[in-house]
Amino acid sequence: MVAKIFFLTVILMLPLSCQKKVPTQSEDNKKTVLCTTFSVYDWVRNILGNNSDITPILLFAGVDMHNFFATAETFVTVSQSDLLVTVGGISEHWTDELPQSMQPKSMLKLSSNSDEDEHIWLSLRDATSSCEKIRDKLIEVFPEEKARFTENCRRYIEEIWTLERELSAIASENNGKKVIFADRFPFGPFFHDEIFTSNDIECFAAFSSCGTESAASFNQLVFLGEKIQQFDVKTIFVSENSDKKIATSLMELIDRKDISVVELDSMQIVSWEEINSGKSYLKTMAENISVLREGLR
Repeated sequence: MVAKIFFLTVILMLPLSCQKKVPTQSEDNKKTVLCTTFSVYDWVRNILGNNSDITPILLFAGVDMHNFFATAETFVTVSQSDLLVTVGGISEHWTDELPQSMQPKSMLKLSSNSDEDEHIWLSLRDATSSCEKIRDKLIEVFPEEKARFTENCRRYIEEIWTLERELSAIASENNGKKVIFADRFPFGPFFHDEIFTSNDIECFAAFSSCGTESAASFNQLVFLGEKIQQFDVKTIFVSENSDKKIATSLMELIDRKDISVVELDSMQIVSWEEINSGKSYLKTMAENISVLREGLR
């Protein structure tokens, strides 16, 4: 009991973060599906369809999932929702600590193992399985919409498969090439996919994951520099909005000015402005695939 009182007190003391006001069910009396990341939100709204009387809600936008602080409003919204869909990674452990009074009516965690890389949306294969899980959960919560959810999901997954075939073709054309990633590394699920491993395309990264580290050690720089020279790499990849300091240091270390630095979009921080301007999961992954094609040439 004392723990629950303390938990509730902490929630009410949490500062409001810079995010768009989250609508609650009471505002429009519609059924709601809450999503904790942009990619999940985009999957849900596509499976729901445009004419649904169920509202998909992104709990926060423009905020790094690793730095998100839940507010009192967040927990009230969760408690009023019909379904909460989360990635289920280490950054979303707050969903495991909800007291009974603040639980959503139903919850879906897409990742069954909290120790695995939580950026599952960057793997097209994981995206497909995640959409199937979302479809099944939506049907469980809203069984009267089964036919529509099934058809919408089928069409959406076909678009994911189109991207997967394109990525497979690129990997096949560049068999044996190596990738250098000089930044925090949310792209583990992307580059560790069988599409790349089966074509002997290995990614060497400054970090093993997308943690809090942002400065590479001298030994890490030397290691990446040796790989660039060994495999005659002409492109260094970084995440969106990177300061490119590691990439710059690498090029200075090996005295190479003929290397391009290009960005891949992890969709980890997506603002409402971007969403309202038409940013989508499929478009962003298509752009990433295009950047990768050019970078591997």
